[in-house]
Amino acid sequence: MTSPITLRQQMVAGMRGKNGAIRSPEVEHAFLHVPRHVFVPDVDHETAYKDAVVVVKVDDSGYPISSSSQPTMMALMLEQMRLKPGMRVMEIGAGSGYNAALMAHIVGAHGKVVTIDIDEDLVAGAHAHLSAAGYHNNVEVVCTDGVHGHPPTAPYDRIILTAAGWDISPQWHHQLAPDGMIIMPIVIQQEQFSVALQKRGNTYTSKSMLRCRFMPMRGEQPGLSDAYTVTIRPQVEFRMNLSDSSTAPDEAKIRQWLTSPVQDIKSGLKFTGDEVNNWMLVDLWADAKKLNLCGLVAFGDEVMAKDVPYLDGSRRYYRHTRGLVAEDGMVLLMRPARMKLPQDEERRKRFPLWMRVYGTGGMRLARAYRALLERWDTIGRPDHHKLWIRVMPIDAVIPPQPDTVVIKKRWTQLLIGWR
Repeated sequence: MTSPITLRQQMVAGMRGKNGAIRSPEVEHAFLHVPRHVFVPDVDHETAYKDAVVVVKVDDSGYPISSSSQPTMMALMLEQMRLKPGMRVMEIGAGSGYNAALMAHIVGAHGKVVTIDIDEDLVAGAHAHLSAAGYHNNVEVVCTDGVHGHPPTAPYDRIILTAAGWDISPQWHHQLAPDGMIIMPIVIQQEQFSVALQKRGNTYTSKSMLRCRFMPMRGEQPGLSDAYTVTIRPQVEFRMNLSDSSTAPDEAKIRQWLTSPVQDIKSGLKFTGDEVNNWMLVDLWADAKKLNLCGLVAFGDEVMAKDVPYLDGSRRYYRHTRGLVAEDGMVLLMRPARMKLPQDEERRKRFPLWMRVYGTGGMRLARAYRALLERWDTIGRPDHHKLWIRVMPIDAVIPPQPDTVVIKKRWTQLLIGWR
């Protein structure tokens, strides 16, 4: 049986070499010395040191609600944090306690980590794991709703969320040091991005952005429970995210459109699979114009379903499309109908983009979507690496700026543009 030390070294070598997640000696040293298997005692050592999520709690229906995140994602976010010895850190989402231990290892004996979770059993487990691993002296585990933070040990140099958040709460703002940073997976429409936000007065500016996928933050954090799903039949679903300005269409109309005659039209543009998954700016523009984004997905036995237009996917896993929907129609994006679903996802091969039009208003939506795609094409098809975010108070007056988007949250508003 391979020893935990060897398994840990192999995990770190993979994160340092293959995917480049580890870039600094501080983060590397932490992963080499913090024993992950102590924090996920219900799995074997080999599983503990795989570069994969380990679920630590599920709800009554068996849906995961807390986990020890994928080590690669942890490393990427730790690099975003730029931790130094002596810093004070507040973490929202204790999970197993492993991430808190990694941070405690970096900030050292003169630093402080406060990790918060809403569930008493998770708090008790994290505390036990931290004690067993020897990190109980400079880590405090607190049971509360993370939206409130933890004022007694503020101010913090860094605040990190290990669950998807929708907005920056006023409590976090007041508990963060004047030159501190918030690192959080923030929900923007149907996407999540781990954003490192530098505080300057009452505003925050993004320093880095990474694609990510985290379980939603639970408690009073607004905007995360507004997903709208219509099960067309088992393993075929219509999906929307209603977190921002979208409104749900009538379920009966969706079913009617999907079983009625449709029209397929050319967009006149060509894309790759990677580009399709990187046009966040297009979706932001759609939101700014009050256009409702939607998606249709088939998986399992329905992966070859002909009534789900093929935009992305593979015969092994799923087929997926995206589009716009309104009260009087819908448009979904697709590859040419003659194109067959590949065995594995095709990410870099360019294909002509078509549109499938539904209802009396579908053609209007198709024209609107095509205009946004042409605009994105004209400016060079920037992906999320070129985007920047500025978080501003909800009552701030933001003068109109070319090709930027403003998204209003509950407590703040996001100004989004590109470099």
